[in-house]
Amino acid sequence: MDETNFSRVIEEKRPNAAYDLFSEIVTNVMNETCPLQRINPNRNFPKKPWITKAILVSIKKKNQLYVNYLMDRSNDNFIKFKKFRNILNSVKRKAQKLYFQNEFHENQGNMKNTWKTINKLLGNFHSREEVRAMETTEGRLTDSQHIAEFLCDYFANEGKRLCDQARASLRTSVSFGSVIERQPVNENSLEFARCLELEVAQFLDTMKSSSSGMDEFSLKLIKAAKTSVLPVLTHLINLSLDHGVFPKALKIARVVPLQKGGKKDDPSNRRPISILPFFSKLYEKVVHARLSYYIEKNKMLMENQFGFRKGLSTDMAVLKLVDWINDSFEAGLIPAAVFLDMRKAFIRWTTQGSFKFLPRLG
Repeated sequence: MDETNFSRVIEEKRPNAAYDLFSEIVTNVMNETCPLQRINPNRNFPKKPWITKAILVSIKKKNQLYVNYLMDRSNDNFIKFKKFRNILNSVKRKAQKLYFQNEFHENQGNMKNTWKTINKLLGNFHSREEVRAMETTEGRLTDSQHIAEFLCDYFANEGKRLCDQARASLRTSVSFGSVIERQPVNENSLEFARCLELEVAQFLDTMKSSSSGMDEFSLKLIKAAKTSVLPVLTHLINLSLDHGVFPKALKIARVVPLQKGGKKDDPSNRRPISILPFFSKLYEKVVHARLSYYIEKNKMLMENQFGFRKGLSTDMAVLKLVDWINDSFEAGLIPAAVFLDMRKAFIRWTTQGSFKFLPRLG
């Protein structure tokens, strides 16, 4: 990568064309130096992290003792197998207990990783098995291509469908324009400042990704060649900031329809997970830093909004609620609360609504 010539990328002034050139060059380098290869997983590799090499050796020995018993069903062979199996099971249980104790200790104060550990302990994992059939209003689909096309259309239009259902159930019409008009106009104006190589390098170092997007780029390889690609990446991001254009190639995602529960052939029981190219996340981090600074500086968020804010969390919202309840009881008042849970709230918001709302925020 150090010898790669990115001059064509630097000379290109169109964000889409510049990124496409960069993607083409990096893909060619990767195909020449480290082409992707399909490998068969090693059956001897432990699937459970607490299974050490020593335990694997013991498992093989237990299996051999069982084979010996099957070949010669003597009482002596059975006692040897049973005794060794019981000792091995005890060792495995202790190893598992020690593993999770260490996991909980290391993740103290980190609720996200703590819940991951709990789900791992309980065996709660999202299934990524192949979707073999899907029920639709026009019949049952079994062809993989037809299922993929149906799910793509279903997920793309689900937000609009839910909004239409909500509007139909309302007794009075709600004008989104009236809501926008009540929002005070901000006198300041947001401008995306150009980024420096140091900033991009810091964001790249903090990125963690185990999955690659449609471009199949490996985060580990890009990190290894960071010094070579960093100036080009900084140029590409600044090009997008200057023109207000996000590369089309970075909008293409690999969508995984995860099963949430219920019937597997019901599309409403699946949640789409979009795996985007990690380069898009790098662009996102740069924009997020500037957008967050502008919002916090101009105090656009409510004081009681705790989610998705730096230094705050939903845990603090719960603590504030508990404090309010206790204060109410001490003052001789009866606390009451209304909890609203909007189903699939994120997909209900439209880009048209954003275009109307954002100009008033600057």
